[in-house]
Amino acid sequence: MRLTFKLPKRLNRSWTGDILLFLLLAGVACFMALPLVFTVSNAFKPLDEIFSFPPKLFVRNPTFKNFTDLVGIFSDSWVPFSRYVFNTFFIAIVGTVGHVILASAAAYPLAKLHFPGKRILFGAVVLSLMFTAYVTQVPNYMIISMLGLINTFWAILLPAFGMTLGLYLMKQFMEQ
Repeated sequence: MRLTFKLPKRLNRSWTGDILLFLLLAGVACFMALPLVFTVSNAFKPLDEIFSFPPKLFVRNPTFKNFTDLVGIFSDSWVPFSRYVFNTFFIAIVGTVGHVILASAAAYPLAKLHFPGKRILFGAVVLSLMFTAYVTQVPNYMIISMLGLINTFWAILLPAFGMTLGLYLMKQFMEQ
């Protein structure tokens, strides 16, 4: 009996090809990061630099006055700034946790069980992926309004719980 060892497949690229690919991707990454860099830079610019033309990418005279002005504006507001921060974190955390729980509970039977209408139900899930949130905005508003949930957290959380992309991805993962 003869033992044979298979060598791992070699990539068809050379080292120079790898380096050129890396440089290309690094250049694209830097280009795509420019809006974020510009936004963060603008946060520290004084007003005369923000409104200067042509706009400069980097700040010349950094200042924290914009942040102190923001705190001053919100101190005169009826709603404190901390409430905005709380709302953001609450909706992000509860929406994510609720969506994961509901999507996994719905994806498991679609992935593991066999029942009549399974293919039609999954087809409806895939079909719903074609519609963006903008298309369903008016029907969502009408349903939330009929339920009397306007100006509540539920008006934002319920549509987030029912997003079908997470259900689709979870079902595909469970089938593997």
